[in-house]
Amino acid sequence: MTDCRRGPLHPKSTPTNASRRGAQPFRPLSRPQNARRTAKALGCAVTLALALGACATTASGGRANIPDLPLEDTNGKRIYLSDVVGRKRAVVMTFWATWCMPCRQELSVLQALYDNHRDGGLEILAISLDGPETMSRVRPFIKQNGYRFPVLLDRESRAVALYNPKRQAPMLHIFDADGRIVYSHGTYQPAQAPLLRRKVRAALAGQLSPKARRSRRRDRDGDRDGDRGDGDERDR
Repeated sequence: MTDCRRGPLHPKSTPTNASRRGAQPFRPLSRPQNARRTAKALGCAVTLALALGACATTASGGRANIPDLPLEDTNGKRIYLSDVVGRKRAVVMTFWATWCMPCRQELSVLQALYDNHRDGGLEILAISLDGPETMSRVRPFIKQNGYRFPVLLDRESRAVALYNPKRQAPMLHIFDADGRIVYSHGTYQPAQAPLLRRKVRAALAGQLSPKARRSRRRDRDGDRDGDRGDGDERDR
């Protein structure tokens, strides 16, 4: 039996059965071999990262590629994310649970926003994080609180893996009309309600899209250039 404390590099080690059969002794990899293996490993890691991030890439025309992921609501109706995200002026996706008190506070704010802006292009997808032990509480909870936006069950945690891998509760994303995430937060306190309302209204108005942000940045740069020009005139 081989002594683990006396490996093949120990000067007093006796030959093992493998070495008696002519097996090559252990030799450390040369630097070029190490470099090639490291490069191969990095290439695999990059490929995996690109595959996992496919849902965040954009298609032609600047629209996001939304996964064709089916989820069921509390009535058993199947809803595909790709049929909602990127097809409304703004979509709020929030991950919540029946045992999460901050989630309840946030859902109340979202219900008011839904009532006020549903006809203006707002959709809300409330995806439950409840597991098998508490999932039966979801439907009574929704009925008790009178939530009227879609509440979805992610039984296989596929949406969670894409948009909330740390399983934070609550976890909220706002998507613009092109299906891009333009705002996120992973906690909620009542003091955040005004900010959440502003972000939803801004998304509905298209003010959070990358194009709108670039336009505002150009306007600010133009104002600063104009101010410098006025100063030059005064200096003359």
